[in-house]
Amino acid sequence: MLKARKSTRKKLDKKTLKEDQFLIKLFEVIDFVQERKREFLYGVALLVVLLGASFYYVHDKNQKENIASVEVAKGRDIFRQGKYDEAIGILEAVVDNFSGTRSAALATLYLGKAYMAKQEYDKQEKYFSMYLDKYAGDDEILDLAAATGLAASFDQRGEYGKAAELYEQAANEHKGSFKAPELLMHAGRCYTLADRPLDARRVYQKLIDEYDKDLLVRDAERALAELSTR
Repeated sequence: MLKARKSTRKKLDKKTLKEDQFLIKLFEVIDFVQERKREFLYGVALLVVLLGASFYYVHDKNQKENIASVEVAKGRDIFRQGKYDEAIGILEAVVDNFSGTRSAALATLYLGKAYMAKQEYDKQEKYFSMYLDKYAGDDEILDLAAATGLAASFDQRGEYGKAAELYEQAANEHKGSFKAPELLMHAGRCYTLADRPLDARRVYQKLIDEYDKDLLVRDAERALAELSTR
């Protein structure tokens, strides 16, 4: 019997030892947390502040976008009525006050179009260049419109060499667009006017080779024929 009790005591001692080790570890963790409780609370507070700031930023950005979109719509409607100066005032305010928003990108594009309608080609160039510098990559259709508008600003001023290069560049950057053949035709015309017949032949031939199903192929073939007689 004594031997049996001794054996039981040993088992109890092992169990107690395990429990003691567990409690020791537990209290070590508690001490660790207590010692760093202030740092932990500071960290939580900082996280709350950062989350709050992020929420405010997103909310503020969305609110600005909503306000700007209303103003762009107003400027666009006035532009379509042919009231270019009034539209320009509204659109310039959007560009100045809501820079970086999608609405500011649209306003920049409409400013280029408004100045083109007013035949103020330097300012047309300014705003289409601004769009391409700040907003290119967000919307391929708008990018194409701005690139075409920029080339046209040089075309309208008789700077045909520069215009041709920009038309060709736009065609190369938007090969999949249905406007690409038309851009190549403009490039060929401007190269011809700039007395660069080799470049003109090159872009006309490119149109014929790469867009052989397009309706403009016949125009390109006629332009090539005319160049060969010079």
